[in-house]
Amino acid sequence: MSTLISFNAKTFSFGNVKLGEFKDTTVTITNTGNDTLRITNITSADTVFSVRPKVLIIAPGVSAKDTLRFKPVAITAVSGKLILTSNATSSPDTIIVSGTGISSTGVNELLSQIPKEYILTQNYPNPFNPATTISFNLPSKSFVSLKVFDGLGRELEVLLAEELDAGKYARQWNPEALPSGVYFYRLQAGSFTETKKLVLLR
Repeated sequence: MSTLISFNAKTFSFGNVKLGEFKDTTVTITNTGNDTLRITNITSADTVFSVRPKVLIIAPGVSAKDTLRFKPVAITAVSGKLILTSNATSSPDTIIVSGTGISSTGVNELLSQIPKEYILTQNYPNPFNPATTISFNLPSKSFVSLKVFDGLGRELEVLLAEELDAGKYARQWNPEALPSGVYFYRLQAGSFTETKKLVLLR
């Protein structure tokens, strides 16, 4: 007997959400296998994203809906991962989520706060376990590359590689399989390049 899982989408964007408010979206989970699908837990890598319910039992050939929620706590763009643990052969499964927190008065106030220079901030928390957040500012539209390296300079993960509008952004890193140690993250945006150190403590 096999248990397989499929989603109507593996990436969700909540768009702009005002501080103090929240926005929900629905993901459809389908059991495409021959055995009962048992989702035992759904965890979020960032507390601004939540899921309910976190436990589902889905019969073969049946679909169920789960609610994803974004409730921003800062005026910034943020992204994260939802990890689904189940008896599916693909477990754990990952859903990528993103959204932008905006002022309670609307988007115009957010646009007035466009940064005047490129800034890569120190990750927080640091040292960290299990996840940390990396924030940066863009004064203009730029192609952005954000990567993590080990102490020998070997590339471990690409956190971001896309064109972004001017604004303030945050990206979370959750190195599930890496040991304690010193690592580095590098931001490249236009002609700007900066590297900072982060410490993982298991």
